[in-house]
Amino acid sequence: MSLWPILCLVKNMTIKIPFVVGKYCGKEKPQSASEFLADFVEEACRLIKDGLTDIDNKTKKVTVHSFVCDAPARAFLKCVKCHSGYSSCEKCTVHGVYDRKVIFPASCCPLRTDKAFDAMTDDEHHVGPCPLKSLPIGYVTKFGLDYMHTACQLNLLESLEVLMKF
Repeated sequence: MSLWPILCLVKNMTIKIPFVVGKYCGKEKPQSASEFLADFVEEACRLIKDGLTDIDNKTKKVTVHSFVCDAPARAFLKCVKCHSGYSSCEKCTVHGVYDRKVIFPASCCPLRTDKAFDAMTDDEHHVGPCPLKSLPIGYVTKFGLDYMHTACQLNLLESLEVLMKF
C-alpha cells in the first residue's frame, strides 16, 4: 500500500502542526503527478491570488515558503530525473558517470536557476512539464534536498558493497 499525503504548515502561527490538505492511497504511487496535484495547485493558486479571510474578516496574504519532500517525491512532483539518474542533481548541472552506480565526479558545475527550470533548458534533467508550474515559486530555491537520499544513500551503498565482499 502506498500513501502520498500533501501536508501544509502555517509558519507564522504559534502552534506549528502540519495538516492534511490532500492524500492519495493505492497499491503504488500515483500514476500522474498532474492528477495527484491538480486540486492542490488550483486551490493554492487561488489562495495566493486572493488571500485568506480570517475570522475578523481581514484578508491575509498567502505565500508558499517551501516544499519538503524526499528525493523520489521531489522528482515525481517536479517531473525531473530521479536521484539516481545521470542529470538528476537538482542544484547544479553536473552530468553523472557510471562506476558500478551513477556518481557525480565534478564539483564545479554551473548552478541551476529557477528561471532555467521554468524554461526547461536542460532536456537531460526534465522528464516532463512540472505540474506545479502555475504556482509562483522557485522550483530550485524552494525545494530543499533530503539527507536520506544524499548523504545516507552514499553510506548505505558503500556499506552494502563492503558486506557483499564477505
